[in-house]
Amino acid sequence: MQYHNDLHGADVMQMAYYMLHTCSMIEKLELGMIDVLSFLLAAVCHDLGHDGYTNSYHVNAITIRAINSNDVSV
Repeated sequence: MQYHNDLHGADVMQMAYYMLHTCSMIEKLELGMIDVLSFLLAAVCHDLGHDGYTNSYHVNAITIRAINSNDVSV
């Protein structure tokens, strides 16, 4: 099972929500509702299109993704 899947996105969004409220980030950073929505939306879709393989895999397999990024942040 790939790590970067829908469940991972939901997990990251839940953690982002938890941090917003538990650490009082909304008040400390003076975030508006659009800011909070943007933060949570970014959390849930931060790995959209991720194929589930690591940078090392792409570099060693010489994939197009590795070639296009010159083996940096594949």
